[in-house]
Amino acid sequence: MEQIGGWLNFNHLVFNYDKKGYPMSYTKAEEQSIRDNAPVTYEKAEELASQFGKTIRSVVSKSVSLKVYQKREQSRSVTKPQKKDTIRAIEKTFGCEQGRLDGLANARGETLKDLFQLIAETVG
Repeated sequence: MEQIGGWLNFNHLVFNYDKKGYPMSYTKAEEQSIRDNAPVTYEKAEELASQFGKTIRSVVSKSVSLKVYQKREQSRSVTKPQKKDTIRAIEKTFGCEQGRLDGLANARGETLKDLFQLIAETVG
């Protein structure tokens, strides 16, 4: 058994190891291919995974470690207001300074919505 840099030669089988001695599952060519496809999106990771014979999750993780992965955009529902928006609306209705009613953030969303409707009907 002989070690050459990060490579270990054992009975004519060559294994690639990282600096800590753990086996590396990606060859330098595969790593370079990931870098060449930067920024790697989920769709590109699917293609590379089929090319390399690895799981998509593995390619995504490797892309993240190489700092070339681009996260998918999370779509937010526009129709449902968030709690903080409802709290700001209540503050505005009463003329409070922003942040004064932040303690309401722990209330359930439906409760805040009902509270805002009651206030709007009473003050309105």
